[in-house]
Amino acid sequence: MQSNVVTLSDGGGGLKDVNWGVVNNGLDFLESSVQYLARSDNRSLKYAALHLFASMETLVKARLAREHWTLVVADSNVPTKAAFESGNFRSISLGQALQRLGSVADITVDGKDVERIKDVEKLRNRAAHFSLAGETPERVKVVVARGIDFTLRFIEKWLRPEAPIGEARLIDETLERVREAIGRIQVLVEERMKSLEAELASHLFVLDCPACRQGSLVLSSDQAARCLYCLYCPGGEVCAEEYSASILEISRYGHALEGVDWPIHSCLNCGVEAFVNHIYTAGQEEVGWACFACGYYVSTAEIEICFGCGSPMDVRGGGTSLCGDCAAAKFEKF
Repeated sequence: MQSNVVTLSDGGGGLKDVNWGVVNNGLDFLESSVQYLARSDNRSLKYAALHLFASMETLVKARLAREHWTLVVADSNVPTKAAFESGNFRSISLGQALQRLGSVADITVDGKDVERIKDVEKLRNRAAHFSLAGETPERVKVVVARGIDFTLRFIEKWLRPEAPIGEARLIDETLERVREAIGRIQVLVEERMKSLEAELASHLFVLDCPACRQGSLVLSSDQAARCLYCLYCPGGEVCAEEYSASILEISRYGHALEGVDWPIHSCLNCGVEAFVNHIYTAGQEEVGWACFACGYYVSTAEIEICFGCGSPMDVRGGGTSLCGDCAAAKFEKF
């Protein structure tokens, strides 16, 4: 685990600001692995395996170092902090890092993911020291795809939360770059979507993601819309507008130029301008209105548009053709 960038300590031994050099290396290897996997020729698949294992190892150790820098050190004689910050030490294995994360940070990797990590490590060892002779390209693709799936989930669940601002930005920028490539890799799509089946089934409905176009954008109560597949989660207003432009094919420019009804309004629940009309499930079934900021959902039959201002109104308890504000204004006028 090498680094040439000085790491700031929080004073208690934990790494408050994880070394950008280390995290950046891990994210670079991840992006490179995705790019090589997309090419699919034998040479590229070899580097996809090599770079993926390097990414997994680096990012897991970076997360462990947040707990305490000495946890990453393998030597019985722990080096000085200066030696650690310069990368002049021998680090533990990926397996040891995962065990220590479980012990000190309650980060547990289930048995299925442990097997995925081991499979990638075997490929990496063969590619680095011997060859991948005897391995079919299809198997290599599946193993690497499963490893990328684990790495994305590890980033989402354990690395991105509570990350310092700069590191979080670095993670988001990398994920933004790899989303399109991820969507093009069919084997990765199949493996990752398979791993998400249970979680996707737990949601009332699932939408197409405007970033990767997979049927994996979910709306949860009191949460902004997020894609379980590519980890897209830009915030309610941005997601609503991108959903309108990419999935409904109604942009602000087209709305103004062609006079098409704008499908986004202020939410009746949270007030954020992320309440979208004509949302469709991934199976192309229209399900009504939903807020991409707070998850509030209402069917089409339960909403009417105010004749006065064009805002949506909840008419489940009965109602008029005017919203409260327009009705009050009309009453004051008379």
